[in-house]
Amino acid sequence: MSLALAPLATSEQAVNNPTGFDSYRWLRGRHIDGVASILAVSPTLVNSNEISNEISAEKYSKQTLDSDSYLQRFRTRIDQGRWRLRQHFYQDWSTQTTVEQQAKAVTLSLLTGDRSLINRDTKDLYQLAGISHLLAISGTHVLFLAIVLAGIAVLLFDRNYSAIYRRIPRWQVRWWVMIGAAFIYALFTGFDVPAARTAWMLLAIGFVRLTLLPISTMRVLLALAVLMAWRDPYVLWQAGYWLSFIAVALLLKYDDTSYEHQTTATTNLYNDKPRTHINSALSNRVWQMAKRVFKLQFWLFLTLLPVTLLLFGKASLWGLFINLFAIGLFGWVIVPLNLLAGLCYLLVPSIADILWVIISTIVGHLHDLMSWLTSLPVLSDAWLYTPVNIAILSMALLSALPWLLPRGLLSRWLMLPPLTLLMMTVYANQQSLVTVPTLYILPTGDSYITAALLQYPTVNENSTNWLFLADHRSASTRTMPSSLTADKLSENLKQQLGSLSVDKLESIVIQNSSVSLTDTLIPDDKNIANTKNSELLPMTVAQLNGRLAISQYWQAGRSDRWSAFQQAYKTVKQSEDTPTISAQRCEQGKIWQSANDELSVQAITGWTKIGDTSVWDCTIALDTNLPIRVLRYNAADPLNSLPVNSPVSPQVQVASNQLTSKQSASFQSRLILNADTHQRVWQMWSLLCSVESNNDDMLFKKYKVAWS
Repeated sequence: MSLALAPLATSEQAVNNPTGFDSYRWLRGRHIDGVASILAVSPTLVNSNEISNEISAEKYSKQTLDSDSYLQRFRTRIDQGRWRLRQHFYQDWSTQTTVEQQAKAVTLSLLTGDRSLINRDTKDLYQLAGISHLLAISGTHVLFLAIVLAGIAVLLFDRNYSAIYRRIPRWQVRWWVMIGAAFIYALFTGFDVPAARTAWMLLAIGFVRLTLLPISTMRVLLALAVLMAWRDPYVLWQAGYWLSFIAVALLLKYDDTSYEHQTTATTNLYNDKPRTHINSALSNRVWQMAKRVFKLQFWLFLTLLPVTLLLFGKASLWGLFINLFAIGLFGWVIVPLNLLAGLCYLLVPSIADILWVIISTIVGHLHDLMSWLTSLPVLSDAWLYTPVNIAILSMALLSALPWLLPRGLLSRWLMLPPLTLLMMTVYANQQSLVTVPTLYILPTGDSYITAALLQYPTVNENSTNWLFLADHRSASTRTMPSSLTADKLSENLKQQLGSLSVDKLESIVIQNSSVSLTDTLIPDDKNIANTKNSELLPMTVAQLNGRLAISQYWQAGRSDRWSAFQQAYKTVKQSEDTPTISAQRCEQGKIWQSANDELSVQAITGWTKIGDTSVWDCTIALDTNLPIRVLRYNAADPLNSLPVNSPVSPQVQVASNQLTSKQSASFQSRLILNADTHQRVWQMWSLLCSVESNNDDMLFKKYKVAWS
């Protein structure tokens, strides 16, 4: 292959990333310092010189492998074993349905941490359900395997080599087996932070017991967190580091008084009640256990919520409920069976295949259940988007402090003042997004695709929201094909709108015509080449229509085939319950006005009656009573979005003039979103308005947003 190497970019790219994901931190946290773009792939080797070069390269790689350390060779063999296991799961992949494929992909991920076979829809489903953490190799997997292997080893020693206990205690035999199993399995799964933390914790706690030092488990955990950060500072950029250590610390500090009371009450029932009341005692014990599990889950959800929002910018409210049964299902059924199948694969592969079929069936039914729950209309919008800063984290810590400290040190009623202040701050942050008329320029991940959101506050509602989309690829110019898909664009837009507290849209406006929606015009060869690209924005509207409440849809050009296009999308996605939305032509003269006459949206270009697609593009004029601020949306921190005239936004140009007295009587400012891809549109406009173009009455305060 021919590669173009480049060092990693800085974290500033996260501002323009549609999801706010900082790939620089993600890669540097895994000790990757550069990226490579594939320029070309060579054909099959044919001549003798190339074959001899290949043989020499193989000999060199073998010599290099022989010269590596024992640990490096051991890790190489582990990687090869993980690859062979992945290939075993990949057999007959194309002959299986998508449901079967994803069930096997999740099963493989739970065994080796390899998520490469999991598609985007399954990842989104686990994120919406709030159980993405179950896909990772956590301490539960490592600890369970270590306990099982240690139990088997001790059982064998008890029966055959019990004399060894004269030299070494039984707990030390169990401890050494657990350490070996934990480190080998952690290496097998990539030695990520949760697995590495579990292995090192087992080693550290064993040494504490061996040396009889009076050190608590919490201090061991804190010391290990400091040592891992000191050894590798980049680990602080990994979300798994913070979630892993904080979750374990919260579990250690969890108040288990209710469990003790429940145990005492159950014992009294067995001692004081006659045998006829044993059934009621058992039911009471089950009820107390269920309450304890819910209390623990509620405690973890609330305490981890600020950290989750800080790391990911959103949290799923579904996690509070689905984790109640999902954690038990994974921890007591799926993961143990999966680990047992992995051990059987080394000895009897046929038994392992039977177990994996059972596991895949359970996982498939679980996916169906989660899909049904998350698709309920009443509970479909389960995302919580709240920007988190140091002030919010401090208030959350003050609220949880009386519960983290020993009981009786501080009154737990002291949590009410900081908790009230936290709720007021979160509410104020949400409301601050809709108090001032704002046009957000949203990043899309494609320089030719632009998106803008208008939020205009109204009296009766929180705001009137308009979404404007445009595609600036010219049909007459050859451009690089876009890697952006409708699935990715709609998902990014949904996340961005959610972070801005937008759950419904007055209208979506596509400012460029789409060849795929036109059947009254025979496209030329260039348009045929761009037919697939022209489907991107209409397909995005169809997907957003199933996720948001949309009142109107304005489409530039002719949209004769929109009804058939929408029905075909519903058939393919099997989403007949998705509401139907009609496409209205966005053409010159079309206007929408708010009920209080404070906002007017008008199309000032677009002539669909002319049989030429170059004059179908729709330019939008926004007339308002209040000045509109134009911000470049910051995906990493929406509250700190910067104005467009800052150095980070060179694509936007702002010019202003004064409104005349006649125009100021109705509106104070006008903002124009120009998406025309051909100069013929403005030539047409000058022909139609040649007399009035120099009239003083046409002066207005104009913000011309130059997308391209």
